[in-house]
Amino acid sequence: MSLERARHHRFRSALALFLLAPLIGEFLLGNQPVTALPSVFLLAPLYGGGALLVREAARRAGRGWPTMILLGAAYALIEEGPVDQMLWNPHYGGFDMGAAYAGARVPLLDTGVQLLQDVLTMHTVWSICVPVALVEAFARDGDRTRPGSGSPVFR
Repeated sequence: MSLERARHHRFRSALALFLLAPLIGEFLLGNQPVTALPSVFLLAPLYGGGALLVREAARRAGRGWPTMILLGAAYALIEEGPVDQMLWNPHYGGFDMGAAYAGARVPLLDTGVQLLQDVLTMHTVWSICVPVALVEAFARDGDRTRPGSGSPVFR
């Protein structure tokens, strides 16, 4: 395979991951209705960018799935904490999150244990690991664990 074809294949894989992450994380799980499908282009930088960053960081470090899972958990806490404030806003999205997740609290994070479990599961598994696994499953054998970006940013 030529170098140009390999580069196009890596680009298509990266684009697939960039778009799959919000599709799986928001639409497959039913967090967004199908009528909101055009919003995938607004969600892609957040979800897809995170999935690309997690995969590239793990693969460039020569690491595997345990590292991707840890980085996915870090992504989940950053996205739902400081980025969109769901972990700390009891009225997030117009819902009474404080009442829905009123159980045990994690004082260090000032949030509920159940909400933390939901966020970590949703983003670590569904927004990061499942899209990465799907894209890598359809990659050629030599590309499954190879970093996809040729950009100097990730070198």
